[in-house]
Amino acid sequence: MTSLTLRTWWVVGLMLLTGACSHDTPVSPTPDCTVVTVSPETFTFEAEGGTGTVGLTIAAGCQWTAQSDVNWIAFTGSASGKSAASIPFSVAANPASADRTATLTIAGKTIPVLQHASPPLPTCTYSIDPDMASYPHDGGSGAITLTTQDACPWTAASRVSWITVDRASGAGSVSIGYVVDANGTTTERTGAIDIAGHVVTIVEQGNVAPACTYSIAPVTFTPCVNAMELSTTLTTQASCPWTASPNVSWITLLSGGSGTGPSVVRFSVTSNFDAPRSGIVMVRWPSPTAGQNLQVAQAGCRYGVSQNQFTIPTAGGAFTFDVLQETDPNTCGGPLQDACAWSAVSSATWVVVPAGTRRGDNPVHFTVAPNSSGTARTATITVRDQVVHITQN
Repeated sequence: MTSLTLRTWWVVGLMLLTGACSHDTPVSPTPDCTVVTVSPETFTFEAEGGTGTVGLTIAAGCQWTAQSDVNWIAFTGSASGKSAASIPFSVAANPASADRTATLTIAGKTIPVLQHASPPLPTCTYSIDPDMASYPHDGGSGAITLTTQDACPWTAASRVSWITVDRASGAGSVSIGYVVDANGTTTERTGAIDIAGHVVTIVEQGNVAPACTYSIAPVTFTPCVNAMELSTTLTTQASCPWTASPNVSWITLLSGGSGTGPSVVRFSVTSNFDAPRSGIVMVRWPSPTAGQNLQVAQAGCRYGVSQNQFTIPTAGGAFTFDVLQETDPNTCGGPLQDACAWSAVSSATWVVVPAGTRRGDNPVHFTVAPNSSGTARTATITVRDQVVHITQN
């Protein structure tokens, strides 16, 4: 009996000791989300609007949102969160003549917002100076002084496309600049600028052409046979117009076909390996009958052949003739007199001549195929303006 009692107490003691050593994980307390404060509790803004900040005090972990019941108040930061925060917002200007109110709702708290009305506009009077201006045909710029009360609004606009104002609206007294474009016509024109109910009249003179005088030099050109560029100098007043155009296809203008004022007229000629040729560049001023012709006389080439008639036997064979050339004038041929370019061209497949272009004096070697047709046949070899006739038995 004593032994059982001791064992029982030992077991009980062990259980008590084991229970004393065990422990549970602590549980965080649930935050009290009903305790909310906002600061300030009301806002007042002037008519021009502005910005404000609501200070929110709430327990950590408590969800909140911020809302406005009007569109003229906007939150500029986060509109929701889970802890205390500073919540910024902006208020737009009040254009109305009456006060207006709104309500911000943040974490269930309502915050009244009052915005004052815009102050009434003063009685506005407007005056301008000057109310009229005149300009020469090349235009110019000017300014109009508008006088009115500080808060008085105004608008400015041109009635015509050739007058431009530098500002379209504003408030209070101001200097309004404008620009008058050049008048390209010979007729005087009138435009207007409307400013705050007043009219400023602008008169611009027409563009009367000045008396123009022209001179051009050189007026004669003698290019050699190879292609080259040429130019002449046209002298006249800055506003005086002119045109230029060639009368032949081998002269090409390089600097345009018209202009105003002094200029260099540039043109080019193509190579000429045929007979000498001439053309003109017609430079004209405003009158159709007034102007100057630039005379262009380009050197050319003269050709000859040592034999212009061949009678070929039926068996054909190889034959030759000489080509002689010279520039006209011969001062363009150079010391070797080999400036003229030419090629020999056969009219028939049975007469074969060398291909390609050659310069200077040179022979032409050609071959004639046998004639098995039973009848005589003819062909030609052409060198520029020279024709060599071939007859085969």
